[in-house]
Amino acid sequence: MTLITKLSIPQNINLQHFKNIIYFKGPYGLKKLIYLNYVLIFIKLNTLIIQLKPIKKITKKAKAYYGMLSKIIQNIFYGLLYTYTQTLFLKGIGYKFIKEDKKLFIKLGYSHLLSLKIPKAITINIETQTKLIGLCIDKNVLSLFINRIRQFKLPNKYTGQGVLYPNEIIKLKNGKAHKTKKK
Repeated sequence: MTLITKLSIPQNINLQHFKNIIYFKGPYGLKKLIYLNYVLIFIKLNTLIIQLKPIKKITKKAKAYYGMLSKIIQNIFYGLLYTYTQTLFLKGIGYKFIKEDKKLFIKLGYSHLLSLKIPKAITINIETQTKLIGLCIDKNVLSLFINRIRQFKLPNKYTGQGVLYPNEIIKLKNGKAHKTKKK
């Protein structure tokens, strides 16, 4: 049994294939993908063909890698054509984002500013002091960076303050209940 996936190559994307490396070039940038020997990759006309190497016994690891690789290539196509975006909001008194050159400073109610170096692949736009938009051609790089910002102050279960994703609903808990004494 051989598994084969055919992906159509979008018009605006150019591919170059050397041994176990594929170079992608699109309107928003360049991307390099190094893949393992579990699969064979061919480029015919405007189609990228991914095939699991024909061996006697196909392992679970090889099947998983085959499926993951095809999804990664689809994500690369999307990122090079449209770019990925993620948004964060700050909720709290005095909380704000500040961008200077390639550094992002975040004020989260601590006694000091938190600072992060913005990776080269990511573009950060600050629409308001409490709204940040990240743009990148690589979904993984953007998700890791946005999640790192969020980890500084996860939303509080009682007040709802912190770093939030858009449309994130936090079910607030009640505070301490006042007990009445029985006589």
